[in-house]
Amino acid sequence: MAIEGKSVKTNCYLFMSDFFSRLETFLADRGESLSFQQLTPDASTREYFRVGWRSATAIACVYPEKFIELEQSYLDVTRLFSSAGLPVARVLDFDEELGVIVLEDMGDRILRDEILAADGERREELIVQAIDLIPRIQAATGQAFETNSIASRLKFDTEKLLWELNFFKEHYFTTLKKQPLPPDIDAAVTAEFTELCKELESKANVLCHRDFHAANLMVDPTGALRIIDHQDARIGSVAYDLVSFLLDRVTEPPSAE
Repeated sequence: MAIEGKSVKTNCYLFMSDFFSRLETFLADRGESLSFQQLTPDASTREYFRVGWRSATAIACVYPEKFIELEQSYLDVTRLFSSAGLPVARVLDFDEELGVIVLEDMGDRILRDEILAADGERREELIVQAIDLIPRIQAATGQAFETNSIASRLKFDTEKLLWELNFFKEHYFTTLKKQPLPPDIDAAVTAEFTELCKELESKANVLCHRDFHAANLMVDPTGALRIIDHQDARIGSVAYDLVSFLLDRVTEPPSAE
């Protein structure tokens, strides 16, 4: 799904127009066509567009504000992954002041869709190929520390893990179920969460993608798997990405029984 960037007629136009104007400025500065397509957004503040680039196409990621190259996690982790031989999109250009990064266009084939459409044998082949990427990411752990990558300075520590578990607790019991836990049970659950997080922090010793699932892997035009959305990579347990991939996103809430 995509829409022409210059013909958006929605209630969010005023918010979006700054993204459009900055992208147009970026393309004009480089002598590229100002015609582009807005791609279906992900769950982030970034906006993605397919643009004309050097007689071909590329993907422009427009951030909500300017950035500093050395502090920009996507650029940093992409350099790390690329130098480790991991299949990520090449960064073709970027502009700190305009908040734009232009990436290699890898097409529109998301691994999750490919798996759902595949027969049994092909499905298993795709799953194995995806899982094979996990130890390759972990093998870049030493390189992450040697280069002082942003990913090496982030960790699934007690504070981070506890935040995520408490996020689940709040939004499952209070937001979804409309049944906040009684104070005594809430305190007991939090105490158990804290102990669990401390144990998991002690096992955080390898590089993780952080959000490794079938919607964050693409099948490029050659049929190879490519990694996307890797900017939140950090140090975690050897099982983190594997569990994330095997369970993937749950699209239906659990049974009330």
